Amino acid sequence: MNYSKTILVVTLLSITSCGGGGSDESATAQPTISQTPSTQPTEPQVTTTPTNSAQGATKTTDLIIEPGFSLTSDVELQIDVFLPDLNERAYLNVCPAPPQGINVNFESCLLRTPLNNGVFKQTILLSQPQVKLVAQVWLYTQASPFKEYEWQYTSGELQPTFSLR
Repeated sequence: MNYSKTILVVTLLSITSCGGGGSDESATAQPTISQTPSTQPTEPQVTTTPTNSAQGATKTTDLIIEPGFSLTSDVELQIDVFLPDLNERAYLNVCPAPPQGINVNFESCLLRTPLNNGVFKQTILLSQPQVKLVAQVWLYTQASPFKEYEWQYTSGELQPTFSLR
């Protein structure tokens, strides 16, 4: 009978040491250390219980946005070309600037238009103002650009203008 009482006590202690129900909503992960009895010394195993990741999440309905903020990164860029000495037919390409040593990808150009007497003015919308742009003026009679210009957005610029002079 003494043996059965010992087994009963060990079983009850094992069940109660596992803990009862409770909530999964812990703020931080608590490591659980368990040791296996054996004749050889072993390292304790550490297990981390994952936390509920949605617990600290902010809902979009909780965000407060100033009335004047439009949630857009679009920037209107004024392209202003004034080349009065250009008395030939010419063509203008405005494209994202490629890395050094690589040719312009004309398929990605934001603006491609003929120039009338070296004068042109238009506003284009940039969805990524941090992009560096290159403008090339091509003469119809030459195989290489006549003139090339570079532009990059300056943070805080109210009316960005890409001037070609």
